[in-house]
Amino acid sequence: MLLLSFSKLGTRDFKKLIDELCFFVSNNRRVLISRDLTEIAESSSVGRELQSIIVGSFELLVAVALSKLLGLALYTRSRSGIASIEEGEFLLWNGVLTEENGYLVPYMSGRGVPDIEVHHGKACTLVELTLGTSYTTLLYEIHEALSHNPTIICNINERVVLAPLHGEKLLELARYARDYHSVKLHVLSIYSLIEYLCTNKRLESILELGPSNHNSVKELCMKGVDEIEEVIKQLVNNEEGLRQLSERMRGMGYMIIPALIYKMYSLLNSGVQGSPSFNSLYDFTG
Repeated sequence: MLLLSFSKLGTRDFKKLIDELCFFVSNNRRVLISRDLTEIAESSSVGRELQSIIVGSFELLVAVALSKLLGLALYTRSRSGIASIEEGEFLLWNGVLTEENGYLVPYMSGRGVPDIEVHHGKACTLVELTLGTSYTTLLYEIHEALSHNPTIICNINERVVLAPLHGEKLLELARYARDYHSVKLHVLSIYSLIEYLCTNKRLESILELGPSNHNSVKELCMKGVDEIEEVIKQLVNNEEGLRQLSERMRGMGYMIIPALIYKMYSLLNSGVQGSPSFNSLYDFTG
Protein backbone atom coordinates (compact mmCIF):
# COMPACT_ATOMS: atom_id res chain seq x y z
CA MET A 1 0.00 0.00 0.00
CA LEU A 2 1.29 3.43 -0.89
CA LEU A 3 0.21 6.52 1.05
CA LEU A 4 0.08 9.52 -1.29
CA SER A 5 0.94 12.95 0.05
CA PHE A 6 1.18 16.08 -2.08
CA SER A 7 4.96 16.06 -1.63
CA LYS A 8 5.04 12.45 -2.87
CA LEU A 9 2.99 13.49 -5.88
CA GLY A 10 5.58 16.13 -6.69
CA THR A 11 3.51 19.30 -6.42
CA ARG A 12 3.27 22.17 -3.95
CA ASP A 13 0.61 24.02 -5.93
CA PHE A 14 -2.85 22.47 -5.60
CA LYS A 15 -4.17 24.94 -8.19
CA LYS A 16 -2.14 23.05 -10.82
CA LEU A 17 -4.02 19.87 -9.95
CA ILE A 18 -7.33 21.69 -10.43
CA ASP A 19 -6.13 22.97 -13.81
CA GLU A 20 -5.17 19.45 -14.88
CA LEU A 21 -8.56 18.05 -13.86
CA CYS A 22 -10.29 20.88 -15.74
CA PHE A 23 -8.18 20.03 -18.81
CA PHE A 24 -9.17 16.35 -18.75
CA VAL A 25 -12.87 17.20 -18.40
CA SER A 26 -12.78 19.82 -21.19
CA ASN A 27 -12.81 19.22 -24.93
CA ASN A 28 -9.41 20.92 -25.02
CA ARG A 29 -7.86 17.55 -24.11
CA ARG A 30 -8.18 16.69 -27.80
CA VAL A 31 -5.09 18.82 -28.46
CA LEU A 32 -3.16 16.06 -26.68
CA ILE A 33 -5.36 12.95 -26.99
CA SER A 34 -6.76 11.96 -30.37
CA ARG A 35 -10.36 11.00 -31.00
CA ASP A 36 -9.01 7.80 -32.59
CA LEU A 37 -7.33 6.52 -29.43
CA THR A 38 -9.97 3.86 -28.77
CA GLU A 39 -9.36 2.28 -32.17
CA ILE A 40 -5.59 2.37 -31.58
CA ALA A 41 -6.00 0.75 -28.16
CA GLU A 42 -8.06 -2.09 -29.58
CA SER A 43 -5.41 -2.97 -32.16
CA SER A 44 -2.16 -2.53 -30.21
CA SER A 45 -0.81 -3.61 -26.83
CA VAL A 46 1.06 -0.31 -26.67
CA GLY A 47 -2.19 1.51 -27.43
CA ARG A 48 -3.95 -0.37 -24.64
CA GLU A 49 -1.21 0.59 -22.19
CA LEU A 50 -1.47 4.21 -23.25
CA GLN A 51 -5.23 4.14 -22.81
CA SER A 52 -4.81 2.69 -19.32
CA ILE A 53 -2.45 5.56 -18.43
CA ILE A 54 -4.84 8.20 -19.78
CA VAL A 55 -7.77 6.78 -17.81
CA GLY A 56 -5.53 6.27 -14.77
CA SER A 57 -4.43 9.90 -14.95
CA PHE A 58 -8.04 11.06 -14.78
CA GLU A 59 -8.85 8.63 -11.95
CA LEU A 60 -5.88 9.78 -9.88
CA LEU A 61 -6.74 13.46 -10.33
CA VAL A 62 -10.28 12.84 -9.07
CA ALA A 63 -8.98 10.72 -6.18
CA VAL A 64 -6.57 13.48 -5.11
CA ALA A 65 -9.37 16.06 -5.38
CA LEU A 66 -11.76 13.98 -3.26
CA SER A 67 -9.10 13.30 -0.62
CA LYS A 68 -8.46 17.04 -0.39
CA LEU A 69 -12.15 17.99 -0.14
CA LEU A 70 -13.03 15.21 2.32
CA GLY A 71 -9.88 15.64 4.40
CA LEU A 72 -8.95 11.95 4.07
CA ALA A 73 -5.62 10.21 3.57
CA LEU A 74 -5.25 8.83 0.04
CA TYR A 75 -3.87 5.36 -0.60
CA THR A 76 -3.19 3.49 -3.80
CA ARG A 77 -1.65 0.22 -4.94
CA SER A 78 1.93 -0.37 -5.94
CA ARG A 79 3.23 -3.09 -8.26
CA SER A 80 3.76 -5.29 -5.20
CA GLY A 81 0.03 -5.25 -4.46
CA ILE A 82 -1.94 -3.96 -1.50
CA ALA A 83 -1.10 -4.34 2.17
CA SER A 84 -3.61 -4.44 4.99
CA ILE A 85 -4.91 -1.14 6.36
CA GLU A 86 -5.99 -0.48 9.88
CA GLU A 87 -9.68 0.33 10.22
CA GLY A 88 -10.28 4.04 9.95
CA GLU A 89 -11.17 6.85 7.57
CA PHE A 90 -9.31 6.96 4.27
CA LEU A 91 -9.73 7.01 0.51
CA LEU A 92 -8.42 4.18 -1.69
CA TRP A 93 -7.77 4.58 -5.41
CA ASN A 94 -7.65 1.11 -6.99
CA GLY A 95 -5.32 2.06 -9.81
CA VAL A 96 -1.59 1.37 -9.80
CA LEU A 97 1.11 4.02 -9.50
CA THR A 98 4.60 3.33 -10.84
CA GLU A 99 7.73 5.48 -10.85
CA GLU A 100 9.69 5.81 -14.07
CA ASN A 101 12.61 8.17 -14.52
CA GLY A 102 11.27 10.45 -11.81
CA TYR A 103 7.71 10.49 -13.17
CA LEU A 104 4.80 8.96 -11.25
CA VAL A 105 2.83 7.08 -13.92
CA PRO A 106 -0.77 6.08 -13.07
CA TYR A 107 -2.53 3.03 -14.54
CA MET A 108 -6.30 2.66 -14.46
CA SER A 109 -8.22 0.60 -11.91
CA GLY A 110 -8.64 -3.05 -12.83
CA ARG A 111 -11.82 -4.73 -13.99
CA GLY A 112 -14.25 -5.88 -11.35
CA VAL A 113 -13.30 -3.35 -8.67
CA PRO A 114 -14.53 0.20 -7.99
CA ASP A 115 -12.31 3.03 -9.16
CA ILE A 116 -12.34 4.65 -5.71
CA GLU A 117 -13.40 3.50 -2.24
CA VAL A 118 -14.20 6.05 0.46
CA HIS A 119 -13.94 4.32 3.85
CA HIS A 120 -15.41 5.58 7.12
CA GLY A 121 -14.70 2.90 9.70
CA LYS A 122 -16.77 -0.16 8.81
CA ALA A 123 -18.83 1.74 6.20
CA CYS A 124 -17.81 2.76 2.68
CA THR A 125 -18.91 4.48 -0.51
CA LEU A 126 -17.90 3.04 -3.90
CA VAL A 127 -17.18 5.45 -6.73
CA GLU A 128 -17.11 4.84 -10.50
CA LEU A 129 -15.61 7.50 -12.79
CA THR A 130 -16.18 8.23 -16.45
CA LEU A 131 -15.37 10.93 -18.98
CA GLY A 132 -18.14 9.59 -21.21
CA THR A 133 -21.41 11.44 -21.65
CA SER A 134 -23.38 9.16 -24.01
CA TYR A 135 -26.33 7.25 -22.59
CA THR A 136 -24.67 3.96 -23.61
CA THR A 137 -21.52 4.76 -21.64
CA LEU A 138 -23.40 6.09 -18.63
CA LEU A 139 -25.75 3.11 -18.42
CA TYR A 140 -22.73 0.82 -18.64
CA GLU A 141 -21.04 2.69 -15.76
CA ILE A 142 -24.23 2.44 -13.69
CA HIS A 143 -24.23 -1.32 -14.27
CA GLU A 144 -20.58 -1.48 -13.25
CA ALA A 145 -21.27 0.53 -10.10
CA LEU A 146 -23.98 -1.96 -9.13
CA SER A 147 -21.78 -5.02 -9.70
CA HIS A 148 -18.58 -3.97 -7.94
CA ASN A 149 -17.54 -4.89 -4.42
CA PRO A 150 -14.93 -3.17 -2.24
CA THR A 151 -11.41 -4.58 -2.08
CA ILE A 152 -11.37 -3.97 1.69
CA ILE A 153 -14.28 -5.49 3.61
CA CYS A 154 -16.87 -2.89 4.62
CA ASN A 155 -20.61 -2.22 4.68
CA ILE A 156 -21.51 -0.43 1.44
CA ASN A 157 -23.57 2.64 2.29
CA GLU A 158 -23.72 4.26 -1.14
CA ARG A 159 -22.65 3.72 -4.73
CA VAL A 160 -21.75 6.72 -6.90
CA VAL A 161 -21.15 7.35 -10.60
CA LEU A 162 -19.22 10.58 -11.12
CA ALA A 163 -19.45 11.96 -14.69
CA PRO A 164 -19.07 15.27 -16.60
CA LEU A 165 -22.81 15.94 -16.69
CA HIS A 166 -24.97 18.98 -16.05
CA GLY A 167 -28.48 20.23 -16.62
CA GLU A 168 -31.37 17.98 -17.62
CA LYS A 169 -29.17 15.02 -18.58
CA LEU A 170 -27.67 14.91 -15.09
CA LEU A 171 -31.12 15.12 -13.49
CA GLU A 172 -32.49 12.41 -15.79
CA LEU A 173 -29.66 9.95 -15.04
CA ALA A 174 -29.86 10.78 -11.33
CA ARG A 175 -33.59 10.00 -11.31
CA TYR A 176 -33.00 6.74 -13.17
CA ALA A 177 -30.33 5.68 -10.68
CA ARG A 178 -32.50 6.63 -7.71
CA ASP A 179 -35.86 5.25 -8.83
CA TYR A 180 -35.04 2.03 -10.65
CA HIS A 181 -32.58 0.31 -8.36
CA SER A 182 -32.99 -1.20 -4.92
CA VAL A 183 -29.57 -0.02 -3.68
CA LYS A 184 -28.50 3.52 -2.88
CA LEU A 185 -27.07 4.64 -6.23
CA HIS A 186 -26.29 8.24 -7.17
CA VAL A 187 -25.17 9.93 -10.40
CA LEU A 188 -23.20 13.07 -9.52
CA SER A 189 -21.42 15.79 -11.49
CA ILE A 190 -17.66 16.21 -11.82
CA TYR A 191 -18.39 19.90 -12.48
CA SER A 192 -19.71 20.19 -8.94
CA LEU A 193 -16.45 18.63 -7.70
CA ILE A 194 -14.46 21.24 -9.62
CA GLU A 195 -16.68 24.02 -8.26
CA TYR A 196 -15.93 22.90 -4.71
CA LEU A 197 -12.20 22.81 -5.49
CA CYS A 198 -12.13 26.25 -7.08
CA THR A 199 -14.08 27.87 -4.24
CA ASN A 200 -12.01 26.11 -1.56
CA LYS A 201 -15.02 24.48 0.10
CA ARG A 202 -14.96 21.29 2.16
CA LEU A 203 -17.15 18.22 1.79
CA GLU A 204 -18.57 16.25 4.67
CA SER A 205 -19.85 13.63 2.21
CA ILE A 206 -19.41 13.01 -1.51
CA LEU A 207 -23.21 13.13 -1.76
CA GLU A 208 -23.03 16.90 -1.27
CA LEU A 209 -21.91 17.15 -4.91
CA GLY A 210 -25.18 18.39 -6.37
CA PRO A 211 -26.01 20.18 -9.62
CA SER A 212 -23.56 22.95 -10.49
CA ASN A 213 -23.59 26.09 -12.61
CA HIS A 214 -21.86 24.67 -15.68
CA ASN A 215 -21.09 28.04 -17.25
CA SER A 216 -19.63 29.29 -13.97
CA VAL A 217 -17.38 26.20 -13.72
CA LYS A 218 -16.21 26.65 -17.32
CA GLU A 219 -15.27 30.23 -16.47
CA LEU A 220 -13.39 29.11 -13.35
CA CYS A 221 -11.48 26.56 -15.44
CA MET A 222 -10.86 28.66 -18.53
CA LYS A 223 -7.56 30.34 -17.66
CA GLY A 224 -5.82 27.18 -16.42
CA VAL A 225 -7.03 25.06 -19.35
CA ASP A 226 -5.97 27.69 -21.88
CA GLU A 227 -2.49 27.87 -20.32
CA ILE A 228 -2.05 24.09 -20.56
CA GLU A 229 -3.30 24.04 -24.16
CA GLU A 230 -0.95 26.85 -25.17
CA VAL A 231 2.11 25.09 -23.74
CA ILE A 232 1.14 21.82 -25.45
CA LYS A 233 0.60 23.46 -28.83
CA GLN A 234 4.03 25.09 -28.65
CA LEU A 235 5.88 21.79 -28.34
CA VAL A 236 3.68 18.92 -29.55
CA ASN A 237 4.98 18.73 -33.09
CA ASN A 238 7.11 15.57 -33.09
CA GLU A 239 8.36 12.83 -30.78
CA GLU A 240 11.27 14.93 -29.52
CA GLY A 241 8.87 17.77 -28.74
CA LEU A 242 7.03 15.39 -26.40
CA ARG A 243 10.18 14.83 -24.34
CA GLN A 244 10.79 18.57 -24.03
CA LEU A 245 7.12 19.15 -23.20
CA SER A 246 7.07 16.61 -20.35
CA GLU A 247 10.15 18.22 -18.76
CA ARG A 248 8.83 21.75 -19.20
CA MET A 249 5.42 21.00 -17.71
CA ARG A 250 6.97 19.16 -14.77
CA GLY A 251 9.12 22.22 -14.15
CA MET A 252 5.97 24.38 -14.20
CA GLY A 253 4.53 22.35 -11.29
CA TYR A 254 2.07 20.09 -13.10
CA MET A 255 1.81 16.52 -11.80
CA ILE A 256 -0.21 14.18 -14.01
CA ILE A 257 0.06 15.53 -17.56
CA PRO A 258 3.91 15.49 -17.60
CA ALA A 259 3.90 11.78 -16.70
CA LEU A 260 1.32 11.05 -19.40
CA ILE A 261 3.38 12.91 -22.01
CA TYR A 262 6.56 11.17 -20.86
CA LYS A 263 4.91 7.77 -21.36
CA MET A 264 3.61 8.82 -24.77
CA TYR A 265 7.20 9.66 -25.73
CA SER A 266 8.53 6.38 -24.29
CA LEU A 267 5.89 4.22 -25.97
CA LEU A 268 6.24 5.94 -29.32
CA ASN A 269 9.97 5.22 -29.19
CA SER A 270 9.67 1.69 -27.81
CA GLY A 271 10.18 0.01 -31.17
CA VAL A 272 7.47 -2.52 -30.35
CA GLN A 273 5.65 -3.88 -33.39
CA GLY A 274 2.18 -2.39 -33.57
CA SER A 275 3.09 0.79 -31.70
CA PRO A 276 0.90 3.70 -32.75
CA SER A 277 2.54 6.33 -34.92
CA PHE A 278 3.00 9.88 -33.69
CA ASN A 279 0.47 11.33 -36.12
CA SER A 280 -2.19 8.79 -35.15
CA LEU A 281 -2.20 10.01 -31.54
CA TYR A 282 -2.85 13.68 -32.12
CA ASP A 283 -5.54 15.86 -33.53
CA PHE A 284 -4.09 19.06 -34.97
CA THR A 285 -7.30 20.27 -36.61
CA GLY A 286 -8.10 22.53 -33.64
